[in-house]
Amino acid sequence: MKKIKRIILFLLGLVILFSAYALISGRTYLFKAVVYNLANIDDYKKFSNHTVSIAKPQPWKVSANYNKLNFPDTLSSYLEGLGSVGLLMVRNDSIVFEKYWDGYSDSSLSGSFSMAKSITSLLTGIALKEGRIKSLQEPVGNYLPEFTKGEKAAVKIIDLLTMSSGSDWNESYINPLSVTTEL
Repeated sequence: MKKIKRIILFLLGLVILFSAYALISGRTYLFKAVVYNLANIDDYKKFSNHTVSIAKPQPWKVSANYNKLNFPDTLSSYLEGLGSVGLLMVRNDSIVFEKYWDGYSDSSLSGSFSMAKSITSLLTGIALKEGRIKSLQEPVGNYLPEFTKGEKAAVKIIDLLTMSSGSDWNESYINPLSVTTEL
């Protein structure tokens, strides 16, 4: 009985230390990391979001052969097993096939994951070309005030684009994905 009591007290102590560290260091995002420790396409419901608006949305063209593709049940089962909730096939400039699972549809919202990274990289390239960003070696803090202090101050734009921490950057490391400002 004493052993169980010690284990419980030890675990409680760990929780208190973790909480104190998170609060003192200002890293309260760690609480969300513990509660929501796995990424999910519905995470947009749990975290803050930013809407990117566009001036004139242009719908995709729909092929004359829309959804006439013989979609094998084995492929459908495979995609469901992966946790897929939607599939969209585009050929040339038209939608030829789309299918959804688990109550999702063409108007469902979800987290963007790597899509956001791709779009951000494209926009960063445009900003470089237009001179709004001088170099990918610039500190992120030049543009985001929350990156001006502590370890975050060392993070450069290239670190975000290559998903590197930036805080452990080794100047002797030659980044194979380095990008010049000439586009």
